[in-house]
Amino acid sequence: MIRRPLLVAFAFAVSALVLFGALGRITAMTLALERSERAALERATQEENVRIALWRLDATLAELIALENTRPAARFRSAAEPAGLPVAGAAGLVRARFEVGADHELRSEPALTAPVWAAALPVPEQPPRRRQPRPAPPPPEPVVAEAAPEPVAPVAQEEPQTETVSQSELEKIPTARDPWANLQSIPGVLTDRINVGGNESGQQSAYTQEDLNALSFQRRQELARQSNLVLPTAPAGVEVESAFEARWMGGDLMLLRRVRRGDERLLQGTWLDWPALRALLLARIEPVVPASMLEPSGLEGDPGRRLALLPARLVPGPMPETEPRDWTPVRLSIAAAWAAAVLGLVGVGSLLKASVTLSQRRADFVSAVTHELRTPLTTFRLYTEMLADGMVQAQERPSYLAILKREADRLGHLVDNVLTFSRLERRAAATRIEVLPLADLLERVVPLLRARAAQEGLAFEVESGTVEARVRADVASVEQILLNLVDNACKYAPGQPLHLSSRRSGRHAVLRLRDHGPGIDPRDRRRIFRPFHRSAARAAGSAPGVGLGLALSRRLARQMGGDLRLAGSEEGASFELWLRTAKPRSTSEHR
Repeated sequence: MIRRPLLVAFAFAVSALVLFGALGRITAMTLALERSERAALERATQEENVRIALWRLDATLAELIALENTRPAARFRSAAEPAGLPVAGAAGLVRARFEVGADHELRSEPALTAPVWAAALPVPEQPPRRRQPRPAPPPPEPVVAEAAPEPVAPVAQEEPQTETVSQSELEKIPTARDPWANLQSIPGVLTDRINVGGNESGQQSAYTQEDLNALSFQRRQELARQSNLVLPTAPAGVEVESAFEARWMGGDLMLLRRVRRGDERLLQGTWLDWPALRALLLARIEPVVPASMLEPSGLEGDPGRRLALLPARLVPGPMPETEPRDWTPVRLSIAAAWAAAVLGLVGVGSLLKASVTLSQRRADFVSAVTHELRTPLTTFRLYTEMLADGMVQAQERPSYLAILKREADRLGHLVDNVLTFSRLERRAAATRIEVLPLADLLERVVPLLRARAAQEGLAFEVESGTVEARVRADVASVEQILLNLVDNACKYAPGQPLHLSSRRSGRHAVLRLRDHGPGIDPRDRRRIFRPFHRSAARAAGSAPGVGLGLALSRRLARQMGGDLRLAGSEEGASFELWLRTAKPRSTSEHR
């Protein structure tokens, strides 16, 4: 039996705080890990999108530069030559094409008026001219009779062919034919060739983010190298020494390459329309990295953002904000854990409260019943001993016997209440619901109530004007309820009259019993309907009883579908018994 409810409540509160503290800590750590994982996933997604965008940009540039490489060196500035990129216009990317020779003269198509970057163009060094020995005259041929000349078939002029070097032949290309080998003489042009390292299987064992960026940049450089190996076949006396390489000059973007035409070396260039090219490139990557920018850049900087074919870098725009999900699987799991913890604590708390209440109720019941039984038993033993020993005169014996009868009735009433309450607790009490007029119900129970009040010398008055209503009630239960109310009035309001009245309230008929005693202490108004609320000290210091009558009466009333309430009263105590009304019926109902 639990004897210290406060200690139990304190232990339960401490356990609940520890549990909620641990669960709160776990929740905070889990949510932090979820946020960190989501942020890492967003960063990884952005980096992957940036790499995809760079591959798209370099693939597009490789196609464009390879297209410009196909323009013949002999007719590079010719407007009639269809090869190469389209000239600036509705969809063109080329502003002008030019050549620079040893005389530093800028020859362009269309004609340019010496732009600011013209002086900075690197002029290729010219090889020294070798004096060719004059050939000796051929010896005279003997004169022979000429035969009829055979018809000579016209020799078809060979069309310029495009030479494509495959990946398998890449390592077989000699250094002299390597288009990257001769670019070192052009200042600012990217010339380093990076060999992607790895193990024997060709794969890296582990990569950091910088390693991944560098690896991606190296592979894109290999793509650029392969694309620039597409060189046009030049006619005799013209040789393309290098492929086009991008370069910034005075804020303008150029494609430069070296060619040899006879004994003269030239620098051929294509002046690109950077705004148009930038718009074209950004349109290709808009679905992947929206709101991005392309900025001019040198050779330094993060290789994960640089383009392999242009001296520019990609500035990705902000990631599109995604709506955070309110109920992710992790949060659903946390919510389920919290709900389970709260339900568990509520269940344990309810169980502890019921255990403490039951223990306290048992203690109060034992104390009150022990005191309540001791008084009549003491009276029985004393009076029977006096009667048995002949100590009572004959004329006083009837009064002694009346006292014994009253105490026996008191004990019987107490035992009946306890047994009835026990049956109600086990839900084993059977009731017989009848439909009868309210006047008939009062006619059957009022005589018993008046007799109980007369035993204590109280006047019992029934106010006239009983309402015309038919009620659904168990007569025995109504009788026991009103008898308990009269018994309480006899204990707490001795010598005061009792008034029983009736009224109609909606679908209920209300019986009101009022006394003129001291009333009920406001501190006890909330617990007077609790079973066994009287302790042994209260029972010893006040009227007899175990505090079970009102609790039993309310349960009997609610079992019939009604209720028992404490009504407000200016004087004394006033209780109302609410009974359900029914249509006229001639049969009885059992439940």
